[in-house]
Amino acid sequence: MKKAFRRYFVLLLTVTTPLLLSSCNLFDSDSDTTSNYDIWVSPYGDDANSGSSDSPFKTIQRAQQKAREIADSRINITVNLKEGVYRLDATLAFDASDSPQNGFMVTYKSQDGADAHLYGSKQIDNWTLCDAGKNIYCANAKGLDSRQLYINGERATRARTGDYPGGFWPYYGYNSASPANSDPGGILFIPVQNMDSSLDPNWPDPNTWRNIEDIEAVSLPQWKMQRVPLKSITSYPNYNNTHISAVDEILFYIHEITIDVSDDGYLNYDLSKTGLITLQDPAWTNSNLYLDKDKTATNMWSFFRVAFFENAYEFLDEKGEWYLDKSQDTVYYIPLDGQDMTTVTAEMPFLQKLITVTGSQSEPVKNLRFQNLNFAYATWMTPSTNIGYVADQSGNLVVDTTYNYNSIGHVQYVQETPGNIELEYVNGVVFDGNIFEHMGAVALHFGTGTQNSVIRSNLFEDISSSAIWLGGVQQEDYAPNSAQITQNNTISNNLIRHVGQEYYDVAGIYVGFSTNTLIDHNTIMYTPWSAIAMGWGWGLLDPGINLGLSTATPYMWGVHTDYTPNSDNKITNNRTYSTLEQLWDGGGVYTTGYQGSSAENALLIEGNVFSDKNPNRGGNTVYSDGMSRHINVKNNVMYNNPQAKAFFGTDITLNDPFYIQYAIFSLMNDVGYGYDTGGCRTYGDIAYDGNFWHYEQFFNICPFTYEGTSYPTALSYSGNQKIATNIPDAQIIANEAGVTSRPSSIPASRWITPSKVITLN
Repeated sequence: MKKAFRRYFVLLLTVTTPLLLSSCNLFDSDSDTTSNYDIWVSPYGDDANSGSSDSPFKTIQRAQQKAREIADSRINITVNLKEGVYRLDATLAFDASDSPQNGFMVTYKSQDGADAHLYGSKQIDNWTLCDAGKNIYCANAKGLDSRQLYINGERATRARTGDYPGGFWPYYGYNSASPANSDPGGILFIPVQNMDSSLDPNWPDPNTWRNIEDIEAVSLPQWKMQRVPLKSITSYPNYNNTHISAVDEILFYIHEITIDVSDDGYLNYDLSKTGLITLQDPAWTNSNLYLDKDKTATNMWSFFRVAFFENAYEFLDEKGEWYLDKSQDTVYYIPLDGQDMTTVTAEMPFLQKLITVTGSQSEPVKNLRFQNLNFAYATWMTPSTNIGYVADQSGNLVVDTTYNYNSIGHVQYVQETPGNIELEYVNGVVFDGNIFEHMGAVALHFGTGTQNSVIRSNLFEDISSSAIWLGGVQQEDYAPNSAQITQNNTISNNLIRHVGQEYYDVAGIYVGFSTNTLIDHNTIMYTPWSAIAMGWGWGLLDPGINLGLSTATPYMWGVHTDYTPNSDNKITNNRTYSTLEQLWDGGGVYTTGYQGSSAENALLIEGNVFSDKNPNRGGNTVYSDGMSRHINVKNNVMYNNPQAKAFFGTDITLNDPFYIQYAIFSLMNDVGYGYDTGGCRTYGDIAYDGNFWHYEQFFNICPFTYEGTSYPTALSYSGNQKIATNIPDAQIIANEAGVTSRPSSIPASRWITPSKVITLN
């Protein structure tokens, strides 16, 4: 019967659709059934071949062309990539013409049992010893421009100074009477001949730096990160410093506490004798938009302190560091112990996007699957321009030139960090069983209009920004039409390790505005800020007068009468480990703004295990920040998350000439910050039920009262327990949290997860 049916089906197609048969060669396939069509690709194939298993194409683009030719057929199409490395010269761009019709699926996958690698890099070879004294090797950069270099599959460290170098003080002269005429200042520095050698024997003398505009100054204000390219360096006595001599009182502002410092006794150097580093706009101005509550000077959320400088030949002083001199088309590297530069594999990424999938409101891209592939080596070059990298929060960036100064610490209009794999207006797209590694931006970015899509059973490791981004924060995201809304998506069974390698302000998984998002059974390890972050706006995009930031005013981001799409989202059965590795003021799960319109469609945070956050960075395990509302937190396990402290950089030493400018920060480093739950100007309507934790107290960082109501309001507690008193019941939850299974496409040696056994420190 089976053979007879096939003959009948072939006869029917031959009679009714002869054009289809002739155009797509439907049955020249290795498939066992007439409803599937296989296309084959090999790095050793030829695009003039037929695309069969025995005669494969060479490029994925040629296979894509073939798949498009038959996309209208009533068949599933599988593009099988044979073993090997596919070096992409250009982005693989998918659009609506790649969508199969009638509910069928087009799949791009590794051949069963094979490993297909898609690289956006070129190899750097022929290394020679260029500086024997420092053991610096060099090679031709082949005309590439990149922010990353990988040696034997490991990310090399871009040459940089030590942390918090002494003798530097950022100055921005905000003019409250005429903001447009503010003095941009720069970074003041002490000339090398006047430095106390005991302060920093390896002090990075700006007078020696070359390729100035390629160097970045980095600041880490609380939950933010700012990377600002330099513009010029003027040394003393050529620079006449008039900035500091008149300073006799310095005001520092932390939330609603003002501390006055008026003591010149520590000054041990004439601070008018400095050099000046100027920095490029708009990055420098955008890094200094935030003012104290009196709006008279920039505050600690602006570029308040140099954490380090990066990307100069003069910074090459440690093993594993590298530097690209674009003017000489030369890359430099100091090998680690045991590395033989005649045999190493060096990859320099140059593509900024490996894959784009771009639909439209009227015609989304549908039913694509990417399965069992390895995506690696992509970069992102915007931070190397005058835009720099100026984070508002969670990888949402300050990039324009039209912002107003403010004291709330945020701007209304931001730009999202892009994805090295980026999708927009898609429906039914699946990423399953892949490896994403060595990425220079967000690894996988599903943007506006993502619907009914799945990110499942993937490994994300060594990512410069977030691993996964879903939805957006623009007007089309918080007030969308039916095509723009992000809804009905699943992120499950993904292992995420070592994200935020270059941009510290990011979460492992970030979700903007969405409906019915399920984040389930993921394991997220080693994040510089939060593990999962959801929402945007601090209430300023929600209905009513929602003042989720300390100095916000009613309707300052417009009048919003409708609820955002945030509703029916679920964060369940995830495992987070070692959060807040770099920054503070985050947590295992971080939220902002309304998470629903009522208790019926509230955000559910259930069955998760949060453990072992950085004990030196303050934050809340479940952090319901500015105007977070309508959340159910139930049956979670939280342990080894001690209350930590604020961190404003390493403590200042008395022999730093700029001691007086920074002394207060050393004092604030001792301020305790965070519990298992807490937030700043939280709205409330949050239920805590059946959790195991250390602290039941809500860490109310910024209590406030408005129109007779004290916030947060309507916090309810039921059945919660101290974890130390009932580990066995907590262990039942812990046994079920995190990834559930390793996909066969990912080696066991790569699928490394924390222990499920609860062990209290």
